[in-house]
Amino acid sequence: MEKFKIVVLIFCVLTSLQIFAQQKSGFAVSSSAVKSDGSLLSDFTGDGRGVSMPVEWANVPTGTKYFALSLWHIPHSTNPSEVKSYWIIYNIPLDIRSIPADTKGIGIAGYNDKNQIGYDPMKSKGPGIKEYNLTFYALSEKLEFNNNKVYRADLLKAIEGKILDECTLKYTYERGKE
Repeated sequence: MEKFKIVVLIFCVLTSLQIFAQQKSGFAVSSSAVKSDGSLLSDFTGDGRGVSMPVEWANVPTGTKYFALSLWHIPHSTNPSEVKSYWIIYNIPLDIRSIPADTKGIGIAGYNDKNQIGYDPMKSKGPGIKEYNLTFYALSEKLEFNNNKVYRADLLKAIEGKILDECTLKYTYERGKE
């Protein structure tokens, strides 16, 4: 019985430490373009104005020098390794804490899957609700690339070992619903 009490005590201590670590960081990304039900306003899709969504972030980790963002989606649940990229921005300066809607010139815009620089408004080809992810990275240093054409895969490779923290805003969009 004594061993059982010790195991339970250790479990409780470790669980408390994990909860404290999660609360301590608190790095978070949000957008006023995402409604309270978790769905995206159509203004920021190919069915609306198609402009980039506003993004805000808070509780930046100590040591952060730059930020990067990646807006992505897994189009087919049968192939989770296939990812569609809609928006890449990197080398966002530390003093920036938001990107207003339809803004260009903050950080450096990368290439989306349509081989274009900037925001690609989502416009689902099939019926039903689709889930999207806006992942925001707090980085310990500026990113350097040998090529000016930076895609999501390039970004993910470049940030390895430089991520202080990351957070993801998950939201949905269904064509014809708003």
